[in-house]
Amino acid sequence: MDQSDELIRRVLDERSLEALSTLKHINKEKGEMLQSALAQHFYSVRRPISYSEYIEIAKKIEEKNSKPSVNFRRRGNFFELDDI
Repeated sequence: MDQSDELIRRVLDERSLEALSTLKHINKEKGEMLQSALAQHFYSVRRPISYSEYIEIAKKIEEKNSKPSVNFRRRGNFFELDDI
């Protein structure tokens, strides 16, 4: 077990730990990034992290790493591209 994993188990409450493990199962990269941010936060405040703090940190990480995207949708099926 990684030292960071052990630290996270000690500083997060049960609800936050469950949310983090779910995120790591769904998206390992984002989970690792959030875990790193949580560890940094713990080292700065030196106290356990509540669920509300967990959510706040997760939102900050998501805002920092989200990229704008453009999706094109066709309104109707006027013609098939294969027919052109």
